[in-house]
Amino acid sequence: MTVQAVPIPVHIEPELILNQRSWTLEEYEAMISAGVLGDQDRVELLFGKIVDMSPIGVSHAYHVQEMNKFMVLNFDGRFVGRQGQPVAFPLHSMPEPDYVLAKRHKHRYRDRRPGPEDIELIVEVSDSTLGRDRGSKMKLYAAYGIKEYWILNLIDRQLELYTEPTETEGYANRLSIPRDETFVSPLLGEFRAADVMPRAKYVGGGVSRSA
Repeated sequence: MTVQAVPIPVHIEPELILNQRSWTLEEYEAMISAGVLGDQDRVELLFGKIVDMSPIGVSHAYHVQEMNKFMVLNFDGRFVGRQGQPVAFPLHSMPEPDYVLAKRHKHRYRDRRPGPEDIELIVEVSDSTLGRDRGSKMKLYAAYGIKEYWILNLIDRQLELYTEPTETEGYANRLSIPRDETFVSPLLGEFRAADVMPRAKYVGGGVSRSA
């Protein structure tokens, strides 16, 4: 698959196309370098459109935190884990996935962002963002050949495993795994969905882990 041939899907969210000009990846990077966009700007570049990112809820933040702990404990020697950091997709996109496992390099991405050729796994933690994560983001990741994509679906309390990316139709294979079941990740092997999706409950405005 050549990056130059990656199409922009026709059926993407209206907010990505309505009354907005398109930006290239290089233009977006230039805005960041110039300080036009900063850490306080909760936006990402998807298919050439600068779109708002949803505020991070307590449960969302907790699950990203716990997944990071699991990944570091089990796979730190094999991959570089990145939590909530941008990745660069040539031409028109710089999404900020909740979690990425990237190939290990000596430079550890000191001077550049991971691109499609570096990324082994992308994970999105989804509640209010479920539509986008199953829609435009899923199509983006598949079009650039990301072999494995997870959605931690906090609404339905399940892990969604997407494999076999296509250039135009998203992923050809999807599995929905309840949190109390075991599944096999093509990249990471067999483990319980609950290992990366612990049960959580609200206690006094915060979140605690329960068995």
